[in-house]
Amino acid sequence: MDAAAMYELEKAKDRRRRQAYLDRRRIERESLQQEVEKLTEELRNA
Repeated sequence: MDAAAMYELEKAKDRRRRQAYLDRRRIERESLQQEVEKLTEELRNA
């Protein structure tokens, strides 16, 4: 493999890693938002 191909391979790996990280953050953020809404509702009904 030449240097350009290796560079492209590394860039592709970085893109996948970054996308996976962003997906995990999005899921975590949505989960926390749902929890906040649930707890807020519990406080209103208390």
